[in-house]
Amino acid sequence: MRGLMFGGSMKPHMGLVNFVYGVKPDIISVGDIVCFSRPDKAMRLIHRVVDVDGSGNVYIKGDNAKEVDCVPLSAIHYKIIKFRKLL
Repeated sequence: MRGLMFGGSMKPHMGLVNFVYGVKPDIISVGDIVCFSRPDKAMRLIHRVVDVDGSGNVYIKGDNAKEVDCVPLSAIHYKIIKFRKLL
């Protein structure tokens, strides 16, 4: 997967606009940056993994966000392996 991602939740590590490269994850680890979706939002989002529990839940947080979110492992689409800040 490659494409443009917009938003400030991962600042300052990432920019407001980024060209990202992602792969289907074999394994998700704390510290990985992942592309995921939530049922309440139509768009895909990018956050950092802060915890993974044994029952299939992934806890994620934007570097610039205040709260930790929890999504099922099935909501993780890609692990970001490379990105380039455009703005």
